[in-house]
Amino acid sequence: QQQALDNYLLVKDYRNAVSLALSLDQPHRLRTIFQDVMMAAENRHGAESDDMPRADDAILGNAAIDKVVGTLSPEQLDRLLGYVRSWNTNGRFARVAQATLYCVLTQYSSETILALPSAKELIAALQPYSERHFSRLDGLLTGSFIVDYTLHAMDAVGSLDADRTDMDE
Repeated sequence: QQQALDNYLLVKDYRNAVSLALSLDQPHRLRTIFQDVMMAAENRHGAESDDMPRADDAILGNAAIDKVVGTLSPEQLDRLLGYVRSWNTNGRFARVAQATLYCVLTQYSSETILALPSAKELIAALQPYSERHFSRLDGLLTGSFIVDYTLHAMDAVGSLDADRTDMDE
C-alpha cells in the first residue's frame, strides 16, 4: 500500500493519495502532501502581483484535495482533525493546519463537526494555538506597516535634504 501511495503521488493523483494516507494513518505523509501541493500552487501563481484570491483557487492548492476533504467519512474527518490539532501545535506547520481547518470548516456544517466523537477535545485544543498563531501574524503585519511608514518617512526626509542641497548651490 505504501507503493500505491508513492505511485499516486508520482502521477499527481492527490485524491487517492490523500484517501490512502488517511487510511494508512500517516499524518506526516498527509501533511507533506498538503504542504507540497500548497507550495506548488503558490509557485504557479507567485508571478502574479495581485493578492486577491482567484475563483479557481483551491484552499489546499488543488481542487481534488479540497473535494476529497469534503467527502470524508465521520471517522476519517475525526482522524484528519486530530492531525490538524497536532500540526497546529507547531508554528512551522501552522499554515497547513489552518488551511486544512479552513477547508474542513467551509465544507462541513457545524452540526456535522460537533457530532464527531472527539469534537469538544479538538476544539479545545485548536482554539488556543490558533489564537496564538493569529496574534503572531497580527504582530508581524503591524510591524510591516511600521517599517513601511518609516521607509516612506525617510524618503520624504531624503527628498527634503536633496531640495535644500539644490537650493544651497
